[in-house]
Amino acid sequence: MRLISINHEGGLKFSITIGKHQLTVDRPTDEGGTDAGPMSPELLVAALGACMAGRIVRYCQTKGITAEGITVDLVPELAEDGRRVARIAIDITLPKGFPEDRVVAARRAAEGCVVHNTLHNPPEIDMEFDIAE
Repeated sequence: MRLISINHEGGLKFSITIGKHQLTVDRPTDEGGTDAGPMSPELLVAALGACMAGRIVRYCQTKGITAEGITVDLVPELAEDGRRVARIAIDITLPKGFPEDRVVAARRAAEGCVVHNTLHNPPEIDMEFDIAE
């Protein structure tokens, strides 16, 4: 995987660089941000949905099934203390005409995505602090 760099842009706004891609993370205005981008936990949940959708599409491609029109809607809920995402409700809509006998396999494909696996088996996190020169 590629290096991911986060840079403070002022206030509660950060730019994220992943290879040649740029994203912005911010907080809503009622939380002191400028709402210039989604919040970090929203990106986490979005990454899960995109990863699951991608796995379903790849499954469809291998089986010659149309994947056009797949949607994944996710509703995250924070824990009472607001310090973590406690629950994610996921609604995956498969395209019209999707074979009923392939729904279980599509679910297995979605559940096999890297982000889903990571959330179920958290990685080791090694953190270092440096002071800029």
